[in-house]
Amino acid sequence: VHTLVTLGSPHAGTLPATWVPHPIARQMRPDSDIVAEFEQPAPDCRTRILSVWSDLDLMIVPKRSARIDHPDLQVRNVFVPGVGHMSLPVDGRVLHEVCTTLAQLDMHGHSLTPARGRIQTPRAVAVP
Repeated sequence: VHTLVTLGSPHAGTLPATWVPHPIARQMRPDSDIVAEFEQPAPDCRTRILSVWSDLDLMIVPKRSARIDHPDLQVRNVFVPGVGHMSLPVDGRVLHEVCTTLAQLDMHGHSLTPARGRIQTPRAVAVP
């Protein structure tokens, strides 16, 4: 995978998942095996990652769980204030971030411009 975009994803788990007795919800619990796997070293991972999160996403508790803070990964965490979970895919600011991230890729996921090959912006960005 060349570039991964996540919108309001519980990368570090989410507390509401502890109250739902469904297999998929169990995977989103902070103490799940999948969440623990996300924390493992990934020195060979070359996937660029854009993680978009918001303060009004009621599905992600705590909110910082939607961020990816991993030393081996090329991550750009984008905070978009005032957007609920279901509104993330249709919010204009979110769409702009996703489109900007993907704009310079060819149909095989290769960067058309060398400078766009890596996400080299600060790890946390707030979008007004």
